[in-house]
Amino acid sequence: KDNDVATFPLAINRQFTNQETGEKTQEVDYHRIVCFGPLAKIVEQNLDKGSSILVDGRLNNRFYENQKGEKIYTTEIVAEDINILNWKKTNNPITIEKTSNTT
Repeated sequence: KDNDVATFPLAINRQFTNQETGEKTQEVDYHRIVCFGPLAKIVEQNLDKGSSILVDGRLNNRFYENQKGEKIYTTEIVAEDINILNWKKTNNPITIEKTSNTT
């Protein structure tokens, strides 16, 4: 049984026109993506920073306690499928947190 877990950030660029100034503005939103099993291995072996991907998955809200005992709430996208839109390797790998899923 494959218990691999990979977690990485996904940047989504948004461009819009500021309603007050009329200027075009660009913002970046970051989302945490979590992959399990064989999909985690595919991500680790094939994604580079800046890769264009399409993620199919679900939102997962959870919380954990930090070292101060405070509850930290987080929302993640649990990937069920990832389509890699550009397969060229740039030797600039993304930073992936690898853990072992023990549940």
